[in-house]
Amino acid sequence: MLSVFRPSGQEVATIPVNRLVNVRGLKQHLRLLLGVPRFKQRILYQGSVLEDETRFYADLDIEVVLIVVPFCGPSQKQRHQFLRAAIDGNFSKVEAMLHRPHDPDLAAENGDTALLLASHAGHVEVARLLLEAGAGVDIADADGETPLILASDLGSVELVRLLLEVRADLDTSDTDGETALILASDLGSLESVHLLLEASASVNIADEDGSTALIAASHAGHVEVVRLLLEASAGADIADTDGFTALLHACILGHEEVACLLLRAGADKEFVYSQGTILHHASSAGHYNIVQLLLNAGADKFRRYSRKAWMHAIERGHEEISNLLLSSTCHGWDWRAIIRNILRWR
Repeated sequence: MLSVFRPSGQEVATIPVNRLVNVRGLKQHLRLLLGVPRFKQRILYQGSVLEDETRFYADLDIEVVLIVVPFCGPSQKQRHQFLRAAIDGNFSKVEAMLHRPHDPDLAAENGDTALLLASHAGHVEVARLLLEAGAGVDIADADGETPLILASDLGSVELVRLLLEVRADLDTSDTDGETALILASDLGSLESVHLLLEASASVNIADEDGSTALIAASHAGHVEVVRLLLEASAGADIADTDGFTALLHACILGHEEVACLLLRAGADKEFVYSQGTILHHASSAGHYNIVQLLLNAGADKFRRYSRKAWMHAIERGHEEISNLLLSSTCHGWDWRAIIRNILRWR
């Protein structure tokens, strides 16, 4: 058995030696038991400090002393070296400096901590090391970006997973109002979006422009991300500050599969923006398949704004769309002659 005592003689723990590989394993066990990062622990045996790689032998009864040491006050040079190592992803350098021990939340003059810098650069193992040392997972930079927001914007699925494992705040937003989910959706990082939704990230938070995760994904044409967000009950008819819904974005930009998913989810196909319905705007933009999709979904061709969609399509040279709209509207009329006459006088 291995018995751990404080310098006062108080027994802290008694652990079967066969459950421990080495001193590092003992420190990790004590971290879970006492909440003290392993970097602040010193294990003494017969008056000598044991190195992390020192092994224990199961046939011995051992008594050791645990000393918890305070963080040392770093010089400006040491602070710079520590933060530089985090930026560069220098695992061994960061670990060595944490062992001194340095505070894992040492920050640059602008407030950037080592974890922020490592997250911005996508250094997963350095981030893991800093989190093990107790680094603040939700400390934000000057732009309000937390490590999770940076990881989501970067598209680092492994880093997003790591930060979620230590319960990073899901719905914190940066100074632009963007959350990790909005950024991951805009980027099209399907696995990151899945992880964030699985962790219960709020799906309908909007940024300063009124853009939700669904609007961002729809604008960018990320089909599978849109599917995932709709399955998570994302609001299909929320409009951004410009008055655009997810469906309007998809239809104007020609994202047919996204538009199809939104229509199946019940998105408002009669939504009016700037004196025109979605059918009107899709016709003006020249997206034949989108127009066909809207018509098949029952879009009203006779509404005040959309009834002239065929004329705007002609003016913009989209004759196939005008043909499509007129053929389904002008029953008994010679709509081809109408188009020829309009084109003649353009």
